[in-house]
Amino acid sequence: MYAWLFSLCAIWPIWLSGQDLGGSWIGKLTEYGTEVQFDLTLEWEARGSILEGQMQSVGSDTSLRAIFQVSGWQRGEDSIYIQDIQQLQPAKPLWCTKRMRLWSKPGRDTLRGRWDAPGCRGGEVVFYRPVVTRVQEIEVPFQPAGAWTGQLNQSDRAYGFYYTLDLQPDGTGFSYIVSEGSGGEARHALRWSFDVDEQVLRARRW
Repeated sequence: MYAWLFSLCAIWPIWLSGQDLGGSWIGKLTEYGTEVQFDLTLEWEARGSILEGQMQSVGSDTSLRAIFQVSGWQRGEDSIYIQDIQQLQPAKPLWCTKRMRLWSKPGRDTLRGRWDAPGCRGGEVVFYRPVVTRVQEIEVPFQPAGAWTGQLNQSDRAYGFYYTLDLQPDGTGFSYIVSEGSGGEARHALRWSFDVDEQVLRARRW
């Protein structure tokens, strides 16, 4: 019943100079004679010519899912062999124990190959590195224009004030202040400036 379930992993060929063999890989696996597909996610580390890690295989309906301990090694200049070592999840049912051989070409982040396993039909597989989106941070100068709210305290008053500033890009604006104690309020037109070097905002009534 579960003969067509499988696991596998992939390895970047050792002969590709400068390539980091460890890390993340994603891919697709198909089986000969069926439309079965599995999404693959592989995380492993390189230890010399040997790679060790874990691979997750997920079926198209997402209910079929398994995690395996895997190992890979190189034979010759362009052949990579893969072997499932242990099924970590689920405990049952047991999936097919996969063997794989993959090929690639220098400078390409894609691996293609075939798999086989006792009791399984075998098939094809493709692996590739996930696309990494790099975000560039750009420092934007501080712009005081806009609405600001806060509180003011006065040394000869036992209460404070709610304070609002509305600063326009042309250097004009207004302030609005409300007393917490008596409830008095006031509104003033302003002219303002901002010292970039000192990072100081100055405002005055007009």
